[in-house]
Amino acid sequence: MVDQYERQPGDTPGRFINNVAAGVRADLEQGYAERLVQARRQMREEQDRADAERICASESLMTQRMAEYRRGRWYQLGAIAASAATGFTAGFLAQREADLRPLGVPLMAVAGVPGLAVGTAIDEGVATRAMFVVGGTMFSVGATTWALLHPRVDGETP
Repeated sequence: MVDQYERQPGDTPGRFINNVAAGVRADLEQGYAERLVQARRQMREEQDRADAERICASESLMTQRMAEYRRGRWYQLGAIAASAATGFTAGFLAQREADLRPLGVPLMAVAGVPGLAVGTAIDEGVATRAMFVVGGTMFSVGATTWALLHPRVDGETP
C-alpha cells in the first residue's frame, strides 16, 4: 500500500508520512464503506426473502381460509344437508296435518319464507346462512310435494 505513494522531491519526511497516512486512511474508509454497503445490500436481500416467505405463507393460508369460508367445512355441509332433510320433512308433515289450500295453493308452503328471510338477512358465514335458506326452501318444497301427491277431489273440504 505504501508503494503507491512515492516520495516527491522536496517532500519532508513528515509530509510524506502524513500523505501516506491520509492515503491509507482513505483506502481503509473506502474499503469500510464498500463493506458497509455490501453488508447493507445483503441484509436487505435477506429481509426481502424473509418478507416474501411470510407473505407467501400468509397468502396461502388466506386462500385456504377463504376457500373454507366459501365452501364450508365438512360438518357445516352436513348441517346444511340435515337442514334440508328436516325442512322437507317438517313441511311435508305440516301440510299433511293442516291441509289448507286457498285457491289451490298449499298454505304451509308460505311458512318456509321466514327461513329464507332470516338466511338472507343475517350477517353470518355462508354455511350458516345456507342452513336457514335451504331449510326454509325445503320446508316449502315439502309442503308443496304433499299437496301435489294428494290432490283434492272437486268439492272436498279439509
